[in-house]
Amino acid sequence: MTAVLERAAAPPGTYLRKRRARGWYTTVNTYLGMMYGRETTTGATSNSGTVAGPFLPVGVEVGLGLGRAFSIGLFANAVDLGALANYRLSGDDSASTAPEVGFQQVLAPGIGLVLGFSRMPLTIGALWGYAPELRTVSSGGTATAMSVRRWFLFAGYDLPLL
Repeated sequence: MTAVLERAAAPPGTYLRKRRARGWYTTVNTYLGMMYGRETTTGATSNSGTVAGPFLPVGVEVGLGLGRAFSIGLFANAVDLGALANYRLSGDDSASTAPEVGFQQVLAPGIGLVLGFSRMPLTIGALWGYAPELRTVSSGGTATAMSVRRWFLFAGYDLPLL
């Protein structure tokens, strides 16, 4: 498994190519970090709450390198492994605080803006995301799996894959 990851991952320091680019770039990217934001369940019984947890998306970033200063990009992810461990901090008591765990919840698309800092792999961003059947909402004695829409901020380690 380690050998597969080493072959798939870009060499250490690849994030610097994005920062030092003097124009547009495109990468397959992931971030390893933490997120904090707000989520709302979809469906007939809308339920909102504050959410926090790990952020580990995989997606495509198209951006602009600003010399040796920063990079700014649009990041679109199809997968978020961190969604499996996101925890709801507040909101209506009828929604579960821990996520439902399964393959479907990993397929969590999102899109947003990311800002990379010079000479360090730190990136911050603001994203919108969708997570299918992430929460269980109880209503009238019946538990229903519900999808959520999320707006959140994140800070993470920039890990270009390609």
